[in-house]
Amino acid sequence: MTKKLINFYNNLSNRIRINLLIFFIVFLQILIFFFLNHNNSFAAISLTDGDAFSYYYYNFSNLENFLSQYRSFGGPVIVSIYKFFSNDLQFWGQSNFLFFSISLIILFYSLIYFEVRKYFSFFFVIGILGSTKLWWYFTSWSEVLSVSFIILSFSFYLLSHKFKSVYLYIIFSFLLFFTYQIRPLFITYIITFIIFEIYLIKFREKQKLNFKNLKLVYFIITPLIIFLFFRFIITGHFGIAPYMGAHVGAHGLFFLDKESIVNVSKKNEKFASDILKRKLKQNYPCNLNFNELQKLNENHYPKCYAVNTMSLMLEMIKYKESKEPFANNDPRNFNSWQYVTTLDKFFMSVENYNKIDQELKSFSFEIIKPELVNFTKIFLSNIKDSYKIQILSNKKLIYLYSIIILIISTFMIFSKNLKNRFTQKLFFKNNELLMFFLISNLITIVLLSLIHMPKIRIMSVQGIFFIPVIFSYAISIIIDNFIEEEN
Repeated sequence: MTKKLINFYNNLSNRIRINLLIFFIVFLQILIFFFLNHNNSFAAISLTDGDAFSYYYYNFSNLENFLSQYRSFGGPVIVSIYKFFSNDLQFWGQSNFLFFSISLIILFYSLIYFEVRKYFSFFFVIGILGSTKLWWYFTSWSEVLSVSFIILSFSFYLLSHKFKSVYLYIIFSFLLFFTYQIRPLFITYIITFIIFEIYLIKFREKQKLNFKNLKLVYFIITPLIIFLFFRFIITGHFGIAPYMGAHVGAHGLFFLDKESIVNVSKKNEKFASDILKRKLKQNYPCNLNFNELQKLNENHYPKCYAVNTMSLMLEMIKYKESKEPFANNDPRNFNSWQYVTTLDKFFMSVENYNKIDQELKSFSFEIIKPELVNFTKIFLSNIKDSYKIQILSNKKLIYLYSIIILIISTFMIFSKNLKNRFTQKLFFKNNELLMFFLISNLITIVLLSLIHMPKIRIMSVQGIFFIPVIFSYAISIIIDNFIEEEN
């Protein structure tokens, strides 16, 4: 029976096989949609809570304000476009799911056009779709939106490379630019795309690197260079968004105590004194320094990191803008987040974050510089936690992939149609994609570990390709040993 099924499948045309896989992907998308809808996962998004104010009420009043808020503009622009169709963002979750689903279909077709094995493509797309941690964020502001955009960016990159069309280059360039405007950490894909493009030209196409065949590289980097230059001229701040200082400073604040404050320059002396007083008033153990926290059995670092981030933002806004969430001398200004549903509204009352970010970065580097050894410990621990989170948060997906591998292996054992060989083309093509996503994942984790810290919410987005690409690669190699495939 097993052999008859395999022979029947092998006798189908390549186009019919692809259509069957597409049908199954769409069928799964429909099932997941009804499952999420039944579980109220598409509930109406709140316009007064969480990050609503920095997305829904983004300041478009003038160009400087547009480029100076602590939120990058990509997500708010999409929200403002959506408001033309629904001012209260009805069906935002459903629309996110639809956009995400369409991006996966386009991804599948682009992989096929790039002559990647259809079984690798299928299980890769299914793995992304089945990343259940991402399902929590269809009604969030930017998580699924950014994933959809990076999927489309990669899809149009493959199509651009296949068809060498200037129109496709432009679409890819625009999608990639907007991707890191929605989620700035996705800027790491610029590095990966450049490495991958050079690799394909030099080793796959065996051409010499020159101006003509590197044109796609220029489409990758030119929008970023123009944007950074343009934004610097207008705001005087270098970067995509002025929020790095708060994140790096949250690490630095662990090292600030009565002894280390002497390392601070005269310029930052007053702020360091004020933020140290605020830190020492925090509840135990967030009032401890790094060495004291290290001696505790329980890991309090993530919770205290969040406290540090908010404290730095509040103190620097008070220092530079003379603003606080509540009236002057109101005791609720200390740890204001405990008394409001969101601080996002207060943060959006500050029109320009460039000086705030610059001051926080200056302060942070002064604190971290004498503590490079301990900061390296944090950095390495963050890298380890990033990979750990990617694996543990995808346990269900790993189990599903493992069951699929077991079933396919069982078919192989009972089938007498084994080819007992590896197809060089399969290994080469799929190996390229495996390396692309593993390298991009590593670069992202390194940057994340330096300036932020890994959390499930972040890693469900940043690590969306990690498990799917590894297991789809393994499955495609196994499958190729007993099902004949054409491309």
